[in-house]
Amino acid sequence: MRLDARALREAGRPWCYRCGQSIAGGERSSPCVECRGEPAVLDGVIRLGEFAGDLAALLKELKYGGNALIAEKLGAELGAAVLRFLPKPPPWLLITSIPGAPWRRWHRGVDHASELAGAVGRRLGQPTFRLLRHAGGAPRSGRTRAGRQRRRMTPRPFDLGAAAGRTILVVDDILTSGATMREAGRLLRPLEAARTLAVVVAVTPRSGRRKINLPKVVLGG
Repeated sequence: MRLDARALREAGRPWCYRCGQSIAGGERSSPCVECRGEPAVLDGVIRLGEFAGDLAALLKELKYGGNALIAEKLGAELGAAVLRFLPKPPPWLLITSIPGAPWRRWHRGVDHASELAGAVGRRLGQPTFRLLRHAGGAPRSGRTRAGRQRRRMTPRPFDLGAAAGRTILVVDDILTSGATMREAGRLLRPLEAARTLAVVVAVTPRSGRRKINLPKVVLGG
């Protein structure tokens, strides 16, 4: 499917910076009515749009078709979104991604979150770092409900002094419940970054959420 700039603009409705959900109109409002009383998704969410329509079709082609060109184009658009949000992105950015399960990378031939992060980095002129790794674990059908709500991760070794005071961008394709991103933020907390932002292509609307089974994750390695 061709990347349609018009479709991306239409998908880019105003959203709540705190949870990533679309809001009715006007400027970004945080917290929105929907997420008041809920834990925030890291220190903020930068997104392209909702997981619907053309944007959803592009992501499905990326995930199941292994189309690296889509990752490059969507990642470049995400990088542009970061520039709009941070007009002068600090030179001390750390860009990383939510790690996928090794068996998925083997089966699909692409680690789509890593490819997206690489494209974001190229757009921003910044390197990417593998700060998290997948922790392995039980197959999805054998997990408890809590285990299905987030990917289980562990941190990779990283120079703590090199991260202190920097801004971390955690890139992924879709934000659903936010549980995986919150877990990533918990694991990255020892790095003492100034802030950690979720940077995602699409956010699943609350009305369109369904139970999904997610893999297991950890900090760099």
